[in-house]
Amino acid sequence: MLRQEPPPVIYVEYLVASPRLQLAGIYLVRFLLGILIIILLEILLSTASHTVDRCLGLDPNESRLQRKQRLPGLDLTYKYITYMILGFTVAILPLFVTIGFNVRSLL
Repeated sequence: MLRQEPPPVIYVEYLVASPRLQLAGIYLVRFLLGILIIILLEILLSTASHTVDRCLGLDPNESRLQRKQRLPGLDLTYKYITYMILGFTVAILPLFVTIGFNVRSLL
């Protein structure tokens, strides 16, 4: 019976970089900027929806519950548009930012 020798063991050293405080700070700043962009976008969209209400001739002093009872589709449309734009901003915008902006280039 032929016996095969086991293949030689090859040891490869992988360098594992420990997280640095500077890189953690950059990630924290990016996170906070993202939250700030989402908050500003929510304020902008809310203001835009109130402007659209005025353009449609709706009473700005009317409570949201009264408006929802009178025009149920309008409130739902605003919510869909708002969260669609927020979702686009959260999902797609970082992709474009990452393409043109590399964190490693700052270090």
